[in-house]
Amino acid sequence: MNKALNHENLFRLLGKRKATIKTCFQILSSREKEISVLEIGASRSFTSGTINTHEFNPDPEAWDWGAGCFTAVIKILFPQCKLTSLDPNPEAIKVSKIILRSLGAEASFEQTNSTDFLNKTTDKYDLIYMDHAESGGNDSCAVLHRNDAALILNKNLVKPDGLILIDDIQTAFNKGMYSIPFLEEQGLVHLSKNSYQALFRKD
Repeated sequence: MNKALNHENLFRLLGKRKATIKTCFQILSSREKEISVLEIGASRSFTSGTINTHEFNPDPEAWDWGAGCFTAVIKILFPQCKLTSLDPNPEAIKVSKIILRSLGAEASFEQTNSTDFLNKTTDKYDLIYMDHAESGGNDSCAVLHRNDAALILNKNLVKPDGLILIDDIQTAFNKGMYSIPFLEEQGLVHLSKNSYQALFRKD
């Protein structure tokens, strides 16, 4: 594990995501058993501010913290967690594998889309991170997140007291536009009002 990336240094790099990630860390740190994490949407670039999938800089300060770099974040906070990361883009999977190799960490990767994976899996997770697809000039990404959130709940894929973390919720046609009110309607506890990410706990 890269010695420069202790918890405090990591939280500093996370910027607007610091509060929600810190809450995840505080909640999950109390678990006695191995933590199981599903990352829907792998890290997609080596460098913040640009789509760079080829020029890897081993200095963690240069990594794509502007997009959250969750693949690295969860393995720094919980090195022993069981991480499953999925993405339909092979380049994104390649980026995440190289970053994890730099940390001396591993994950299980699947090149597939979110809905297909959620339909077939029967595993249960302590944390599901939703950062898939690209929000843009219409609500197609938000619809996808809403439908996938319904699959997660209908298939009971979140463990009791488990967490769902949705990224990029403060942009136009944002990823949580429909999934956030849906999860609230389903009785999940919204832990992160007015944050860049939406964090929910299943009681």
